[in-house]
Formats: sequence, C-alpha cells, structure tokens
Amino acid sequence: LIKFMACFAPLSEKSDTASALRKQGFRSADPNGNGLCSLAEIENFIMVSLTSAFPKDTTKIDDKGDPFEPGRDLFDAFRPCYIRAFTDAKDIVDDKGGKVLEGTKDSTADDFVSWGEFRMLNTFLCMYGAMYDAFSKIDGGGSGRLGDDLRMEEDEWLAGYKNVTGYGFAGLEASKLGSEA
Repeated sequence: LIKFMACFAPLSEKSDTASALRKQGFRSADPNGNGLCSLAEIENFIMVSLTSAFPKDTTKIDDKGDPFEPGRDLFDAFRPCYIRAFTDAKDIVDDKGGKVLEGTKDSTADDFVSWGEFRMLNTFLCMYGAMYDAFSKIDGGGSGRLGDDLRMEEDEWLAGYKNVTGYGFAGLEASKLGSEA
C-alpha cells in the first residue's frame, strides 16, 4: 500500500509542487490532448506511473519463474479500486447540460475525468487503495488478493478485524474498542 500510495498521494495534494506533478500526470493520462480521460486512459496512466516508479527487475524471479515486476504487481493488486476512483472522480465537475461530445454516440464530458477532476481521482485512488488493502487483510487473511474471494464472511471479519491497524478508518477503530455486537 505504501508504494502504491507513493505514486498518487503527491498528485492529490493542494500545492504548487503537486499542481506541477498533476499537469505532467494529466498529460500522460490524456494522450490525445482532448482534456478528457477515459477509464482505459486512466488505467494506462496508473500502469505507467507504477511501472516507472517500480520497474521490472530481471535479476529477480517471481514464483512463476518470470522476472520480478513490482510495478505490474501493484497495478494488478489494486485494480479493483480503479473503476470506483474513476467513477467518483468523473462526477465531481458538472458537465453543464450533458451535451453529447462530437465523435461519440452518446458520451458527455461527465463520462470522463477532466483536468478539474484529476486531483480528486488521485485522492480516490489512495482512499480506495487503503480501503481495499484493509479489506484484503481480512478477506483471505493477508494483504493482496491471494485467497480472497472478494467477499467477507462473518468468521473472516471476527478473525481479522483486530489485525487491521493504522488506516485511520473510524469504523475499524470503533470495532477495536469493543463495540462489536
């Protein structure tokens, strides 16, 4: 989670430095320069960000016998977060009447992430990444997706919620205080 968030948290801040990083990131996410990013373009931005920060290491071999790809592994591990972050971010700025975009059948600006929504996209990537990481520690018993069925049963919750610390989620903190039923 720390490595994942290291790529996107700096772009979510409100500062001149973060704004410069966002401009660079948005240019990467918007390769056609139309000012709007589709989910596919955002996923590519995430992949490029992670694999640039954490490149392939051909000196190490993973459990499948392939070169170690920490950036790709992070991309795959947190992929369930991307559509939620995209969906929430694209709805921040009003698309002003829902005008259908030229060259599309029925798409409006509200179907894409714009520059005005890009900071919050990065914020949502961090938020949903943290939520998913906490969820994964309970579902399947460990960080990551190994053993996860993407559902949380009561026995998994009871066995695992006490081990999820440091996320700052009020619901988990309240549970630790003994308020579970």
